[in-house]
Formats: sequence, C-alpha cells, structure tokens
Amino acid sequence: MNMILPALAVLLLCVAQSNAQYFWVNMPSNTCIKDHNDKTFSSVPDRQACRQKCEDETTFTCRSIDYATSTGQCHLSVSYTGNVQIDAPCDPVFQYSERREPSCWTWSNLDNTCIKGQNIATFTTSSMCECKEKCTNYVPTTCRSVDYKASTQTCYLQAAMGVVEYTPYLDRSFSYPTLTYMYGWAVIPYTNNDINLMEGLHKEIGKRIQTLPKNTPDPVATSLLGWMSVRAEIDCDRLMVLS
Repeated sequence: MNMILPALAVLLLCVAQSNAQYFWVNMPSNTCIKDHNDKTFSSVPDRQACRQKCEDETTFTCRSIDYATSTGQCHLSVSYTGNVQIDAPCDPVFQYSERREPSCWTWSNLDNTCIKGQNIATFTTSSMCECKEKCTNYVPTTCRSVDYKASTQTCYLQAAMGVVEYTPYLDRSFSYPTLTYMYGWAVIPYTNNDINLMEGLHKEIGKRIQTLPKNTPDPVATSLLGWMSVRAEIDCDRLMVLS
C-alpha cells in the first residue's frame, strides 16, 4: 500500500491543529533529550496532563516533555529534535513527546529505489521513521529526501530529490522517501478525485521503476514524481485556511 493516504492524513491533522500553532508528536520508547530540563513537576497523572503543562507554560516556549509513567515526573524543555540531538536509548521509564510547527511539506515513499551520489549526511537509525526525523531536523542545509537501507539501518540524507535534475534508480535494498510540497489544488479541501489522482500517479511511478534493471534511471518516472512534487509559489498560510 502506498503512503499517499497516510501522508494526506498527517497533513490534514497538522492543518486542523494549526490554530494552536503546534501539534504533538510522540517519539519511540527509550528516546529522550538528556540534561535539557527547564522545569520539572511531580505527581502528574499522565502524559496528556504533562503535555498540558507544557502548553500552559508562560515563562518560556515549551517544545518538549519527558514523562515518567511510574513516578509521575514531568520534565518541560525548550529543546526538541529541531535544535538538539535526540538521545537513545534512554531510561525506558520516560516517554518523550515534542511540539512541532505545522508544515506544508509531506513525505512520499518509493520502495526499492534510491538517488545515487547525492548524500549530504549519513546516520545509523533504528527505523525509516527516525531517518525521516533526521532529514526534517537537519540544520546545515535543507534536506529533501532520504535513502534508508533497513538491512544495515543506514540513513542517507540528501538535498536532492527525484525531480528533473536527479532521477530515481532501482535498488531493491533501499527505500526512498522524498519531501513533497502539496501545491495547486492543495489549497482547497481534498476530494476523492484528488486522492485517486495522486494514488494513480504514485502507482505508475512504482510500476515503471520495478520493471527496470538495477541502477537504471527512468526519466518518465522522474517526470511523474516531479509533477507531484514541484514547489509552487504559494504561501503555507494559504493552506492553513482549511482549518
């Protein structure tokens, strides 16, 4: 199953919560940001209550929490994965969540595919999800895509994407997600026809790439991906009127 519908669901969730400026993301267990606590509470009944303390904080902009289910400890912090390195593994008693700003960008995935020779950084990550987090929060330059090799847990970040200047290659050991911009008719509510169109294009890209010999580029697939991914000259704020 392709990732278009989940991606749309995430985008619309972000839009629906845009009036609050931030939305919450729960990170995998055994992750945290160490030694960055700006305020600590005790006997907090659950993670939702800890989140609420973060949202209600007025002396600083709270961006993340560590919550210990066994003790009720609630740690608030101005730090999050956008400005510090996340730690793993951490004490498993803690649950880490962070607040993020809504974005007009979303992910599209192409399995068994990669872009060659365009890596800007390499990490070891436990999952594709964590690899995407590395890309989203990469500071030195704008990361637009990743190649993730599950067999070695290797995460490659790239400023390139499979549009025009760089083309996807078939490589069955990789998964290739690219950050795409929801443009054009994205400023109006999605219809079934819109979703069917995007699903159809994504299936066509995957089908064409799967028929190629290894390490063979496909300009047609690149063109289709480009049609879906080109960044239009619209403002993120225009998308947020959906809320």
